[in-house]
Amino acid sequence: QMAEANAFAMAGEGPASSGPAAPSSVLAAQQGLAAPARRILWAALLLLGLSAVAVSESRSHGASFRRSGVERRLSPMNGASCGDLKHNVDFQTSGQLPPITGVRSAQACQDRCDAEKRCQAWTWGEAPNIPSITQFCWLKQLAEGEFPKEVSKTGIVSGMTCRQDCKTLDGVDLGTSVSLPPLAGVTSAEICQAACRSKPGCAAWTWGKARDSPGLTDHCFMKKLSPGEKAKQFRKAGVVSGLACSPSAGGAPPAGPA
Repeated sequence: QMAEANAFAMAGEGPASSGPAAPSSVLAAQQGLAAPARRILWAALLLLGLSAVAVSESRSHGASFRRSGVERRLSPMNGASCGDLKHNVDFQTSGQLPPITGVRSAQACQDRCDAEKRCQAWTWGEAPNIPSITQFCWLKQLAEGEFPKEVSKTGIVSGMTCRQDCKTLDGVDLGTSVSLPPLAGVTSAEICQAACRSKPGCAAWTWGKARDSPGLTDHCFMKKLSPGEKAKQFRKAGVVSGLACSPSAGGAPPAGPA
């Protein structure tokens, strides 16, 4: 708008009504100039103003691009997570362990990956009657910060490891984005974990071990974890928490205590 108003002023169609006023020294010099010279002076001032705006916008866009680049680098596993099966997609990684033959299902291949500490991703051949693919299980390794490259390939299924830290946390409550209905009358942390394991969607749990505390004692609080979400730890007396530690649970190990 400022540029448009200045353009009107240059053409003699009225003074610029917006934007900062010209310095008094410029106005004084302008009064002693002929009309063509005044137009040249205004054009020079206008070009300087537009250049400053362009530089400012360029810096702003550059910062925005850098921020978006950081966000992409921090995205969990390029959109892939535990339990997220990619059909007709091969996960290509920088490292690969020897393939395993005779693996009868994608779940069995995932279980093999979970059992191998060096495995972070896997690919299974579901296409029938193809000697080099059928019932093959490829276990993949990822370097630090590496994401699997997804390449279209018919007849295979790929996924991420669901290996989890199964230790229990005494005096810690696990917080997640979604909670499931709690169970009452649960008399141990082991029973609470087993209940979470058998509950569809349950990935984390907290059990109330405190005595004589209505609403907490012998209650099992089951929680969901979204793909890539980490359960947050909060210090709380009288509770024990942990993860379901089943391949179908999803999510990620809990973050450190708050």
